[in-house]
Amino acid sequence: MQHRPANPIKQDIICFPRNRLFFSQGVTMSVAGTSLTPAIPNFSAGREFISRIPLSNQQLAFAELSRFLDGLLSSTLNVKTVFQLLELVRPPIAFIAEELAKSYLNKPVPMADMEEGFFRQVIQLLQKTAKCYEHCSEKGSLGISREDRALLAAILHRCIHFTGLTILEHQHARRELLWGLWLKLHEYYEKAEKLELALQEVPDVLEPHAQKGKTSCTAAYVAFILCDMSGGFSLSLQEQKMVRRWALSWSPLVSLHAIALGETLPQYVIDLTYDAALRPTAESLNTTQLRRLGTVRLASQISQIGLQLKQRVRPVELGLGEDCSPQQCTRMLAYLASQWSQARAARKYRRHPSTGMVRVCTGFEEMHFFISGSEFQQPESARVYSRQDFDQLYAFRFQENPGQALYINREKLSATYRVDTWEMVNQSANGFRLIRSVSGRKMVHGQLLALC
Repeated sequence: MQHRPANPIKQDIICFPRNRLFFSQGVTMSVAGTSLTPAIPNFSAGREFISRIPLSNQQLAFAELSRFLDGLLSSTLNVKTVFQLLELVRPPIAFIAEELAKSYLNKPVPMADMEEGFFRQVIQLLQKTAKCYEHCSEKGSLGISREDRALLAAILHRCIHFTGLTILEHQHARRELLWGLWLKLHEYYEKAEKLELALQEVPDVLEPHAQKGKTSCTAAYVAFILCDMSGGFSLSLQEQKMVRRWALSWSPLVSLHAIALGETLPQYVIDLTYDAALRPTAESLNTTQLRRLGTVRLASQISQIGLQLKQRVRPVELGLGEDCSPQQCTRMLAYLASQWSQARAARKYRRHPSTGMVRVCTGFEEMHFFISGSEFQQPESARVYSRQDFDQLYAFRFQENPGQALYINREKLSATYRVDTWEMVNQSANGFRLIRSVSGRKMVHGQLLALC
């Protein structure tokens, strides 16, 4: 894990592990001022407000949803009424967050100002919803009856759900996580554990991949842990969604329990006092705050599904989804079987700290220019007239040689083709970790690069 300074500056990070890329950009959240907070005296008034939210206008809907959540935070309604209104507004929140995210997902980073604004709006909406559920759980008017305990379990599940979605959204956008997100997620789970509500079934109609529409605080929490264990930053957006879907379906197969006295510890554990998903056991001192994952049943499930795929069973019949081919599923399952086993993968080449500056360029033409020192020219033997060539020949057909290339001196080419300068953090024989503290060229996941 990369050490974060006490006062983080906005920076870009780039890694090159196994021909994959991970981009991350520090975020400083700022909550924009909103209009007057609406008064919500009762359930009917809240339901009426929700029904008037214009979902066809994303920006107006975001503003109205933010106002509504602010109104719930300042209301004097009882716990059950607030929870009912939050459940009623969950679908619009999920829809608007998904629509806003389309503006920046799979786009080059660093984000443009408009894309940055959409990203901040999604994070603000998710965090404010989690805060409303948390505020609902702190009202303190719930008893010990079965109905009240079921309600409290549902509230804590929603807190885990929206905080976890905030973490995943940073992965989708390839952004560095905000400080304290994992600590907040651990806090919600620990509270459910202390109240003996962690395993209580909770209905969740917005998670179609949960088993029989039922889930629990532990299942939701473990699903986010599994997503992080998969190395989400190194996966494409489609692969991240596949992992999320499978983690939701299979998280009930994973056991989660405290460390017993004298128990042999795995290489990685969950430390409820640490701002990360898993942590090396050797770095954890307070065993009372450690939790271990049992993934034996999960490994068996992955193995069985892999065998069925080899027998030509379709992925949709195995509950893997309709948007992935058998080859994709086989490859991802093999990858996840290693990641979710919690075993430290042997590193083929030792990674060691390094210093120095690295020049980076993108694109075949730039690579050819900076490596060879000359502009790339297609050999005549392989030349095929493009539409640009045809237009040029037609426009300048009265010249003596209309196909003659225009002379461009090296100074002009150097201005056209440029490199970005990055600082080297560490390296191995098959990977580099680079960092830069100034804005530079935009890049996308899977970008082909040349390094010097």
